[in-house]
Amino acid sequence: MPVELKPVRSEADYESVLAEIERLWGAKAGTRRPTASTSSPRSSTHTGEHSPIDPPDPIEAIKFRMKQQGLTRS
Repeated sequence: MPVELKPVRSEADYESVLAEIERLWGAKAGTRRPTASTSSPRSSTHTGEHSPIDPPDPIEAIKFRMKQQGLTRS
């Protein structure tokens, strides 16, 4: 089942994303939990501890952002 990804553009969007993270926290891969968990995990506090992410390559980051904005090298 494809998931539609949307950018977080407002405080309401951010709160909605946090609610979804909380709802899915601890779910087995490929499943969705019907109820929210009782804790309130914050992705910023758990990201560094449990799944560190290397910083992106600067050139690739620029290319990605240009593609998002519909820009080309010319």
